[in-house]
Amino acid sequence: MLTLQFSLPEYSDEVQTLECFANPSFVHWEKFNFLYTAQTCIQRAFETHRMDSMCDVWTGQLTLTRDDKPSYKYEPKIVCKMTFGREVASGLRKEAGFYTRELYWLQGLHVPRFYGAFQGTFRAFGKPYNLTCMLIEHGELADADSLSELPWEAKMQVKDAILMIHEVGVKHCDFDLWHVIKSNHDGRHLIIDFDCAEKHECEREYEIVPKTFQLSPELCKCDEIYRACYLLDIWIPASVMFSGSLVPLRKADTTQKLANYIHENWKIPMEEAVSRSKYWLQCYYWQYSDWLEEQGFKFEWPYGEKAHPDTPH
Repeated sequence: MLTLQFSLPEYSDEVQTLECFANPSFVHWEKFNFLYTAQTCIQRAFETHRMDSMCDVWTGQLTLTRDDKPSYKYEPKIVCKMTFGREVASGLRKEAGFYTRELYWLQGLHVPRFYGAFQGTFRAFGKPYNLTCMLIEHGELADADSLSELPWEAKMQVKDAILMIHEVGVKHCDFDLWHVIKSNHDGRHLIIDFDCAEKHECEREYEIVPKTFQLSPELCKCDEIYRACYLLDIWIPASVMFSGSLVPLRKADTTQKLANYIHENWKIPMEEAVSRSKYWLQCYYWQYSDWLEEQGFKFEWPYGEKAHPDTPH
């Protein structure tokens, strides 16, 4: 049975020892000694009197040593997710289960490395608590304000990750920017947090090809993959956004077509409709012109030249 030794100074001066979940997938850890040293609490989700129903997230240093190889020492920076009490332990157990089964071969490539899940009794503030904790690879938060603003290489890594996660039978169920990290090991972008995840038989049939026209949800046949690709902005949109509504490109591929459409549907005077149409199509072509040209899509610049839509003309 594996044991983890760790100390959380904020709660207790004693070094705590926890037993590892019995897990046949992790027999290769059986000769290692685990020592976890907490560094920083990055998510405080409880008040002192509610420790039995909440979760904490800490960064820290894991030290792995071997009795049979005294010179061996491995010290990765990790994240420790802890739950105090039985109520919230089930989500952590479920997440650990995904890491050790379906996501096992994706560790370090598309999801973080998983170092074990442990359970035991923990004393803090003079009371005993049932504690469950999980140790995973640390990474930096993605350096962007949205998935669409990630660098292209990062977008491709995230796209590949969500596709492979579905390929092995898991649906994340909470995918967004805040569940993407950049590995400290090799800089790859990984998807994290599978406490909401579900087993999933993906029905996607069509290949996801970046820089081509976006698939419809009906053709994609998987809402999470469709949403992920849409948020990553790796497709040419099949519609132009106008006044908060999507106008199909087949009705808006020229200034006059779009002007006629919005004049009829929004009752906007034709002169204003033409002016707005020029601006919105110039924005669209400015962003996607290279991809459109690769697809052989013919278009004319509303302002007569390739220029930023806000450039004086």
